[in-house]
Order: sequence, then C-alpha cells, then structure tokens
Amino acid sequence: MNCFHYTVSDCGPLPAPSEGTVTSQKGTTYGQTARYTCNPGYQLLGATTRLCQENGLWTEETPVCRKYGKWCCS
Repeated sequence: MNCFHYTVSDCGPLPAPSEGTVTSQKGTTYGQTARYTCNPGYQLLGATTRLCQENGLWTEETPVCRKYGKWCCS
C-alpha cells in the first residue's frame, strides 16, 4: 500500500462587488467556482465566474456592477 500526503489549495473568500453578490456553492478550494451577479438595475462588467486554481489564487479580477443607463465619456 502506498500512502501520500497532499494539501488542497484554498483560495479564500471573494469580495462581493458593490451592488452585487458572489456565491460559491461548494466552497473556496481548488477546482471550485464562484459566480457573480448584480442587483436589479445593475450590469456586471467583467467575468461572471472565477475558478480557484491549484496555486491558491482565483482566476480573473473581481467584476464591477454598474448602474444601467447612458454613459458619456470624453
């Protein structure tokens, strides 16, 4: 019989965007995903999901929830 020791990477909790939520149904360990949603009247800018990687870091950046409406940039 062969025995080995291993550790499971934990990426830790993710911050929710302002005016939004983040949910992770099975936790924050390697291979798990987190999903972002915005409150009504807001649009998600960025990745809707992030994946906990083997190195203990989440993929992508935290998305932002922006209020629906017209934008004018100069």
